[in-house]
Amino acid sequence: MTRFLTEDVRRIGHIRVDPSDPLSERFYSVDVVHRPTSLAQGDARDNPAHCQIESTPRIDRDRHYRKLREALASLATRQGWVVAPTE
Repeated sequence: MTRFLTEDVRRIGHIRVDPSDPLSERFYSVDVVHRPTSLAQGDARDNPAHCQIESTPRIDRDRHYRKLREALASLATRQGWVVAPTE
């Protein structure tokens, strides 16, 4: 498990829709959205501070998702990994 600072994720900014076309003006916009979790809603645990990384439009192509994963992996490596305690 890792954690991200909202400002760092938002700095990713945009991912080009067509990475092979450097002049393309179409992008996926990356943002962090507050999405609290709750045991009452069937989530694994209560977490009123939970947020989710989302894109507009939704990324549904693997090559674009790969770019986002690479950017997030880089952030996680810089931020450090947090390992949840075992029961």
